[in-house]
Amino acid sequence: MRACGQLVPRLLAILNRDVDAPNLTVLKTREALASYLRDGITYPFFSKPVGGSFSLGIVGVEHFDAATDRMQLAGGGDVPVDDYVAALFEAYEAGPRYHAKGFLFEELLRTHPDLETLCGTSSLATLRVILLIEDGKARLYRVAWKIPAGANQADNYWRSGNLLAPVDIETGLAGMASRGFGLEQEHLEAHPDTGVAIAGFAVPDWSALVELACRATDAFPGMAMQSWDVAPTDKGPYLIEVNGVGDYTLPQIAYGEGLLDDALLAFQRRCRQRKTR
Repeated sequence: MRACGQLVPRLLAILNRDVDAPNLTVLKTREALASYLRDGITYPFFSKPVGGSFSLGIVGVEHFDAATDRMQLAGGGDVPVDDYVAALFEAYEAGPRYHAKGFLFEELLRTHPDLETLCGTSSLATLRVILLIEDGKARLYRVAWKIPAGANQADNYWRSGNLLAPVDIETGLAGMASRGFGLEQEHLEAHPDTGVAIAGFAVPDWSALVELACRATDAFPGMAMQSWDVAPTDKGPYLIEVNGVGDYTLPQIAYGEGLLDDALLAFQRRCRQRKTR
């Protein structure tokens, strides 16, 4: 994705017995993974299931202590290398939905300093950027900001305590945040861990973030509606992943209104008309 002028997280290795890639470290045995963690990988790193979703199975690792043969985890605590290796291979070999394709190892990204001040953590706070694409041009539709809170390492809203806020697509300013679902939902003007105001907070590098997301849509020309997760980091905006539309719930909770408004209905009509020509 360097063609977009920015970066995606740097891929370090993959754990998968069925993959061969000449320009990528491929790990196929427990011994190979253990050796790589002790002598080959660049710390800090982030591991996740290849077929993962909802941030299940993710682990951030800060550094390796050779004297104790333990790895320091990003969320706190540590783990022996052999225990970490055994856990990954047991999940991979059991073949559940999210683990059957193995695991990816990537560089561990740090959030933008302004967001670290807001959230009290270096964990990423990504924005779900929903774009509508017509005639090769992408335009913003809605942006929902996923904000980590408490001890959560990932920003997914389903994790207890995490927040969600709408972002004005013209200014990049956040609105009031939501937490929870249904009758238990709360609305907060400030982050509960730091007291820093969320409502009115300016998303860092907003113009560059929007430009990056819009240009990234060129990689999937057949998708007329795309939802990109983009992270403001200490090195600028990074593309994390793309979703086909993505979770309909997130923008509706963030904005406090339904998704199928006049703008989206008109867009859908134009898409149907182009298909029937």
